[in-house]
Amino acid sequence: MNALHTLLIECARISTPLMDEVLHLILEQQAKLAEKQLYDALLVELIGQLVESERQLAHHKETLEEQNRKLIELDRIKQDVDLIARHDLKSPLNGILGCADLLLDSSLTGEQRSRLLTIRKAGMSALHMVNLSLGLYRMEQGTYRLEATRIDLLPVLYTIRDDLRALILGNELKFLVEIDHAPAGASDAFFILGEELLCYSLFANLIKNALEAAPPSGTVRIMLRNTPSAALIGIHNPGAVPEEMRASFFDKYATSGKSSGTGLGTYSARLICETMGGRIGMRSSQAHGTLVAVGLPSGSASASGIGSPLQAMDLLVAFPESYPIQAQPASAHAHHGI
Repeated sequence: MNALHTLLIECARISTPLMDEVLHLILEQQAKLAEKQLYDALLVELIGQLVESERQLAHHKETLEEQNRKLIELDRIKQDVDLIARHDLKSPLNGILGCADLLLDSSLTGEQRSRLLTIRKAGMSALHMVNLSLGLYRMEQGTYRLEATRIDLLPVLYTIRDDLRALILGNELKFLVEIDHAPAGASDAFFILGEELLCYSLFANLIKNALEAAPPSGTVRIMLRNTPSAALIGIHNPGAVPEEMRASFFDKYATSGKSSGTGLGTYSARLICETMGGRIGMRSSQAHGTLVAVGLPSGSASASGIGSPLQAMDLLVAFPESYPIQAQPASAHAHHGI
C-alpha cells in the first residue's frame, strides 16, 4: 500500500510540469488563433474597403468619361458654329469688296480714291483671314487641298515688312534680307513651291514674333538659302525664347510673356509649313539669340523637289551658330531694310 502511495506521489510530481507545459501550449495556440482571427477580420475589412474604392473609382471614371463626351460634343458644336460663321462672313465681305471695285471705276477725287483703296485693302485682309481660318481648320482635319504654285518669296517678305513697319520703327529695329550670305538686291528672286496666302501667314507670324522678341535697336535677319532639294529660310533675332517654352514652342496655345498672345501663331506656322510639304525647327539661347528655320519645296529651275522629308535638326544644321552674317550696305539697306 505504501508502495502504491509512493508511486502515485511520484507520478503526480512528474506530471505537474508536463501539465503546465501542455496548458502553456494550449494558451499559446489560443492566443495565436485569436490573433489570426483578428488579422482575418482586418483583412476582410480591407478587402471590403478596396471593393468599395474600386466601385467609387469606376463610378468616377464613368462620370469623367461622360463629361469628356459632353466636352467633345460641345467642342464639335463650337467648331461647327465657327465654321458656319466664317463661311457666312465671306458673303458680306465679298459684297463690300464688290461695291468698292464698282466705286473705284467711277469718277473720284484723289482723296476719295485713296480712302476707298484703304477700305478695299482692309476688306481683302479680312477676307484673307477668313479664308485662312477655314484653311487651318481643314489642315487640322487633314482635308486641306494644297494648290502649290511657283512663288517668289521676296515680295511676300517685303509686304510683311511694310505691314509691320510701325512695329519696326517703334522699336528702332533693322530688318535685313540676305540670300546665300549676301544682301538681297532689287533684281534678286527666291522661288518656292506653295500658296501665296499660306506663305504670307506663315512668315508674317514668324517675323512678327521675331520683331516683338528683338531688343530695341536690334536686328532681325531673314537668311535665304537654295539647296538642290529645298529652299531654306532662317529667321534670326537677338532675343531668347524663355527656357520653359522651348520644348513646346510650336504647340497649340503655347505662349509666354504676351498679354494678348493666343499661342496659335507658331502652331499655325508649323501646320502651314507641313501642309506645304516643308519642315520647321527652332534653336534659342541667351548667347546666340533665336533662330527659326523653315524648309520648303524649292521653286528654282534646278531643284528636283523637296525629296526626303527634312527633319528639324537638318534645318538647324543648315544655319549653324557660326553662320556668316555680312553687314548690309547703305544702298541695299535703303531698299530692303529698315
